[in-house]
Amino acid sequence: MMVTLKGLPSTYNKDLQESQEHMFDAHDTIEGVLQVATGVLSTLQVLNNYTCSIAENLIKQNRKEKN
Repeated sequence: MMVTLKGLPSTYNKDLQESQEHMFDAHDTIEGVLQVATGVLSTLQVLNNYTCSIAENLIKQNRKEKN
């Protein structure tokens, strides 16, 4: 970003000030989302019995449909 700004004429300053606000807002939003995602993934628990029973039911349904 800094390299791009360095090469622009000084008349672009006003336009860049307006666009930088959106960039910083987006950064703050992404930072918050990553914090929430980190918390979700660190406390995630996979229930093996439940997922196994779902898989078994899907296999049974598939076999019934083929017959």
